Amino acid sequence: MSKRKLLTDEQLDDIWKEMLKPEAKKPIHLDCSAWEPCEYCKGAKFISGWASAETKTESGISFESRIEGDFLFCPMCGRPLTDDAWEMLEKRLEVAK
Repeated sequence: MSKRKLLTDEQLDDIWKEMLKPEAKKPIHLDCSAWEPCEYCKGAKFISGWASAETKTESGISFESRIEGDFLFCPMCGRPLTDDAWEMLEKRLEVAK
């Protein structure tokens, strides 16, 4: 049986303080090129108009939903389409972190 050395409360406090330092909280930066656009949004700056999706009810009946508007995110794959949309996503991930 191996003996483990347990950390003292003071050592744990020091670790937490180090982790919570402002420089330890690096902002999230997403690599835009890592998220390949789908065929729907390839080359799009934004999508204006409508998007539709086919969904099924619990009973198995299919129906089409249609959404109208101007999209900053691709309605098919969810990829951000503008610099502002990428910043919005980074901020959302920062909050969730």
